[in-house]
Amino acid sequence: MSYVKREEWLKKGITERIKEVNIKPCIILHHTATAKSEYKGDINYLDRIHRERGFTLIGYHFVIAPDGTIFEGRKINEEGAHTKRFNNFIGIALIGNFENEDIEKNQIFSLIKIMNYLKKFHFINKFSFHFMFNEKTECGKKIFEKIVKDKNKYLFKFPEDIIYNLKGSNP
Repeated sequence: MSYVKREEWLKKGITERIKEVNIKPCIILHHTATAKSEYKGDINYLDRIHRERGFTLIGYHFVIAPDGTIFEGRKINEEGAHTKRFNNFIGIALIGNFENEDIEKNQIFSLIKIMNYLKKFHFINKFSFHFMFNEKTECGKKIFEKIVKDKNKYLFKFPEDIIYNLKGSNP
């Protein structure tokens, strides 16, 4: 597993500032809905897709590649662009379309590593999944199933540490 800072993968400079926010102590997990085969060692293609959608920079705070590499997207104190109305939560995305592909073991390993880091150093002790904030998406469901299936292996407790938000209220 390796960690890649934003400056190392970002080919184009950020032309505008990203709003700084007080991050809520919660993580929202996503998948990118792009095929794992699109990953070629960097995440510039995801950044390009997000900029084409009007974002200043890739919308997630962290992106985890199929080989387990963790890429820093937005800084912890920068507003995300990953979950409408909840962009003050940390957004973590795993590269892949898990409705069609399997999650790589290296991705789950790295996900737990970054969640452990966020819990230990930023006191973020709650997590959730994109589909729990938007009933029109399946995003994050397979990650949810994987974590729940192997719940005893992870440092977050299920269901105590999970935030359910199907009604749209702010936790």
